[in-house]
Amino acid sequence: MARQLKLYSLGCRKTEDATGMDDIYIRVDGVTRWSGRITDGQTVDISSIDTIVYGDDQQVNIEIYEQDVEGDDFLGWNPVTNQTPGIPFFLQYSVDGADYTIKAALLK
Repeated sequence: MARQLKLYSLGCRKTEDATGMDDIYIRVDGVTRWSGRITDGQTVDISSIDTIVYGDDQQVNIEIYEQDVEGDDFLGWNPVTNQTPGIPFFLQYSVDGADYTIKAALLK
């Protein structure tokens, strides 16, 4: 039976860059699925990302990066396996001084 994962929002408590906005992109299993700009205290809608479908015995890896001229900054990754369907959960990303949260849920 396949699971369906929906990503809803990206919240930023603290950007990776010391000043200004971060140019963020989200990768799901190695494929860039969303990019945009965000700053401290902001939450953006990422529900335009297509629903992610995966098998019961698989996991989905969600990574966040910040685009940078000197080389993109890795801000963290989270595996998603079994969550309770219909109940939102949060994925935390806090590598390299950043503090981001993705709100997600498995669809029923």
